Amino acid sequence: MSGAALILLHSAFDLSPVLVGLLGASTFLGAMADLLVLGDTMDRWGRRAIFAATIARVAGSTAANAGLSTSPGNLDSAMAKT
Repeated sequence: MSGAALILLHSAFDLSPVLVGLLGASTFLGAMADLLVLGDTMDRWGRRAIFAATIARVAGSTAANAGLSTSPGNLDSAMAKT
């Protein structure tokens, strides 16, 4: 996640510095895992096809998660329960 996005998320959701660091680190680790898993596949099938599949996966995940929280208030109350 870029620095600007982390700053906006930090202020919008009142995240602790630990959670902001976790978000940044998990983004990097996810990109590294994708490279390890999909690197050879990209060389075989082409980067454009894998990129399109990745965009479709992200869009599908976003659409599926859209119903989980309709407002930041719902997310805050869900986080308070844990």
